[in-house]
Amino acid sequence: MLDWDKDAPVQEGKTRAFLIGDAVHTAILEPEKFPLRYVSAPELDLRTKDGKKRYPILRKKI
Repeated sequence: MLDWDKDAPVQEGKTRAFLIGDAVHTAILEPEKFPLRYVSAPELDLRTKDGKKRYPILRKKI
């Protein structure tokens, strides 16, 4: 067991699944904290002129 602990791979950063799990956990078990930690953003296509124009406006709101 000790050898495995020493040689176990270390995960750097959080995976997408972990981030979604955190958000779901917060929404269900700590709903008062959800709007303080997460933001709902409209879908933007940064390949278009409209998306590029709206992106800085959205960033200012965050």
